[in-house]
Amino acid sequence: MSDLAIERAQRGFFITRSFRDTADRDYISARILHRYRLTEQFMWMSLQAIEKYLKAILLFHDLPTKHLNHNICIALAEAKAINRLGMRISERASKFVSYINEQGPNRYFTFPRYAEGDELFHLDHTVLQIRRFCHDFFFPHDDDVLCDDEAAKLKYSQSDEIFKNRARFRLDKNGFLEIVLDTTKHPDLRPALVWRNFNFGSRNRHRITYRHWKTWTQSSNFIHPEIVDWAIKKVKLPGVVVDEMRKRIRTRQ
Repeated sequence: MSDLAIERAQRGFFITRSFRDTADRDYISARILHRYRLTEQFMWMSLQAIEKYLKAILLFHDLPTKHLNHNICIALAEAKAINRLGMRISERASKFVSYINEQGPNRYFTFPRYAEGDELFHLDHTVLQIRRFCHDFFFPHDDDVLCDDEAAKLKYSQSDEIFKNRARFRLDKNGFLEIVLDTTKHPDLRPALVWRNFNFGSRNRHRITYRHWKTWTQSSNFIHPEIVDWAIKKVKLPGVVVDEMRKRIRTRQ
């Protein structure tokens, strides 16, 4: 193997472990948090998972990610712009990415939070839609040539065939999610991953029973906007939040 191929293998090892495998852990964590209705924490971990999956895709194609911060809408657009990857996701997944891009950063509860109660199912759907492209399909060959196995894997990942037997789809037998699903190395995590999951498990599910709930909660700084001058000296608040607090003060005068 050439020095260039070795270096690329080392980079791939880093991307897989630090981004894709960590995203898998974030995803399972998000599922646990939603189950116990820790809504802000669920949204933040969902953002973290999707963000890392998308950054892994970009890094597999040697594209920078430092400028993205936590903006997963931009990350998704840049991943979809990789022509040779041919990435596309459903409208449902795109809408959930936008929703989490808005709600996920609200981990300090600085602006109103809303949830419909079915976000877990949208997260599962979105993870399958995005994660299927989270692989270095072109290694160890150059960027324009795929071996037969990798070409078949990429073609399958691009197709809708995955969704006909989605519970059996495996991107990489050494991926953390696959290890949780198919081995006994993480017996406590597997139930958390497959619980009411349409997309990851040992069989396709077509019906799931769950208790529907909705929440809409106002943030404390909007309830008491009078603290704005103190708050901006002590904590970091987004400009739009500060503007809204001052606006609410004016409307009360």
